[in-house]
Order: sequence, then C-alpha cells, then structure tokens
Amino acid sequence: MKKVIILFVIMTTSVFSQGWNNVVQTTIPFTSASKVDLVTNKDGNHILVTYADYPTYYLRYYLVNSSGAVIRNFTFENQAVQFANIDGTDDRIYVVYKIGNQIKTRKSTDAGQTWLTNIDPLDIGNNTCNNIDVTFGKDDNALHVVWATQDNGNDYETYYRRLYNDEWEAQKNVTDYGNEVGGFPTVSKSPNRVHVSYNTGQSYDPETNLGDAKSRDKYINTWQSPQLVFPTESFRERIHAGNSKLFDFYYKLETGMGQYHSDLYVKERSFGSTSWSSPQLLKQFAGVNEILSATNSSDGNTHIVYEISDGVGYRKYNGSYWSAEEQIGDGYISPRIYSVSNDLYVVWGRIVPNQKIYNVYYRQYDAAPLAPQNPQLSANPGNNKVRISWTRNNEADISFYKV
Repeated sequence: MKKVIILFVIMTTSVFSQGWNNVVQTTIPFTSASKVDLVTNKDGNHILVTYADYPTYYLRYYLVNSSGAVIRNFTFENQAVQFANIDGTDDRIYVVYKIGNQIKTRKSTDAGQTWLTNIDPLDIGNNTCNNIDVTFGKDDNALHVVWATQDNGNDYETYYRRLYNDEWEAQKNVTDYGNEVGGFPTVSKSPNRVHVSYNTGQSYDPETNLGDAKSRDKYINTWQSPQLVFPTESFRERIHAGNSKLFDFYYKLETGMGQYHSDLYVKERSFGSTSWSSPQLLKQFAGVNEILSATNSSDGNTHIVYEISDGVGYRKYNGSYWSAEEQIGDGYISPRIYSVSNDLYVVWGRIVPNQKIYNVYYRQYDAAPLAPQNPQLSANPGNNKVRISWTRNNEADISFYKV
C-alpha cells in the first residue's frame, strides 16, 4: 500500500510586542547646519550626513545596524556639497548630490563597503539650484532624479532624468507645458507612474518662497498636463505615492492675527486622477526648512515624520484617516523615516543647548516580522531527505529563522 506523508513546516522567528524601541544616541556627529537622509534594507540603516559648518564641509555615509551601532563609514567629498540624497533597494544603494555645476551619483552593491564611480555626472549649469530629490522605483528598477535651476529669468525650471542600468535616459523639462515654471521639486513613484511636484515661487530660500503648489505625472511614457494643488501661498511641498493614494504635503502661509508662519496641510487623490481632495491640517506652525519625510509599510499604512517644537512628530495614514500626532523624539533637525516590511526606522539630528556638536539619533518601530516568502519542498537526491527552502524577508533586524 502506498503511503502519503504530509509534511507541515512552521517557520517562525520570535514572538514579541510591537511598538517603538528606545531612542538611541548614535556616535555619528552632527552640527546645526547638517542634513541627514536615510534608506534601510536587509543590511541595515544607510545614513547620509551632509556636514556644512564652516570651515568643516564633507559628505559622509554610515551603515548602522538595527541597534543603532555604526558598522562602517565612507567619506564621498571633503568639500561643500548640496542637496545630498540616498535611496535604493535590497541589492544596491545610490547616493546623489550636487557639487559645483554637476549632479554626481555613486552606487554600492556591497552594503557601502565600496562605491562605484562609473555613472556619468550630470552637468546642470551655473544657475542657482534650489533642490534635488530622488526616488528608486521598485516597479521599474530605476532611479528617478529631479532638480530645479533658475533658467528662466527669476523663475526656476524643474528637470527630470531616469537612471536605468547605470545609464541616463533623455532629460525632460517638467515645466515645459505652456507657461509653466517652478522649483523646489520632489519626486515619487507608483506603478507605471512618476509623480513630480514643484512650486512657482522665485526664491532659493524656502522660508521666503511663495507660489502655487503644482504636480505633474508621467504615465508610462507620456507626460500628463500639470495639476494645481494649492494656489499662491504655498512655501513648498512634497509629493508621495502611498500604498493606495497619492499625497501632496504642502506648507501654507498663514498671516492672521498679525502672525506670519506656515501650517502643514495634505491633499490626496487616486494615482490616475486629476481631482485633489479637500485639504487636511496636519500641523500648525510647521517649519519649512525641514521638509517632512514619508514612507509606506507592507500593511498598507503610510507614515510621516516632521519637525515639531523641540521634537520629531509622527503620524500614520491607514487608508482612511490620519492618526493623532505623536512625539517620538527630542530634537528635530532633518527627521527622516524609512520602512522595511512593517518595521519603521527614523533618524534625526538633536540639538543640545550650548553645544556646537550634536549627534544623529535613531529610533525603530519594531513590528512583528513577516513570514518568509515562497516556501518550497524539493527532493534532495542521494540522501533520501527533503530540502526546505524559502526567500528571506528583508527586515534589517532578522538574524535567522527557526524551522
């Protein structure tokens, strides 16, 4: 009689409560004029810090583990750089920054141990640049870069390029539609679409810039008509493709009661729509120099961090509404957030009174790990055993699976 054996395989890591871990003061130095950016993958937290306190100028990369300890660092430049960004995926990390009249791109495929220099720099001219932003498209396996230069009298023009297989594709002037102009661009990616935001103001300084908040989409290979998000009194904005909706976070001028400040609002729409929702106030008296950071987790939520008075504010969007504001850290310089699976990783610079040198701080929301993907059973010829295989999840804090 033939016997059929059914094998049940249970894979697990460990069971623990979900929540924010303690704040960690890293050993990464930070100054009041520094900026920080973050991308996280299976190798850990990849942190990029721009140091810009005279006479100290340099751009440095740090790899930090899930406990906040520095594993390695690498210095890209020992001179002044602007608008440095980091992004990537599990098998590669990109660093993009402006130096002189060029945008340079460096890539690592070994968790920051070595950095390739084979990607051609982009010459963007000598006119004033007021922002560079990047995003890595996991659906098209490409890096998307936007920047703006003051090429039209006092007006800025926003430009876009896509890097695929380490080769730049043709450049696009995003603000070439009719009489469009605009600077302070940001970029985000949803399936088959590139989303770019820009502002029609004429200033290099976001605190003195005022204009229309606008966006423009590229659908597959076609650029759509620009869309007005908010008119006239916006300092700047960030566009972000959430799990189910497109968001535009903008900083609105408020002048009532003799006060002059900015409030942070958000509007949303479906990816292919041209109709934005009514605005929702997220934060009164929001600083515009430190633009908010956004990320998506595997459970369908979108998460943001932004500066609040002496701290880092956090909210999440569950597909229907935004949670109440939560302070997750003290100090507020350049807060950045990134998600892997359902874990959240946040870094920021903290101000300590009467000190010139500060540190980068780190905090993790430690969610229950996801199950490994693609479990398979296969014959292992020669020893009469069955081979069990699976695809490891990319959480930075997983060390092993127990079978």
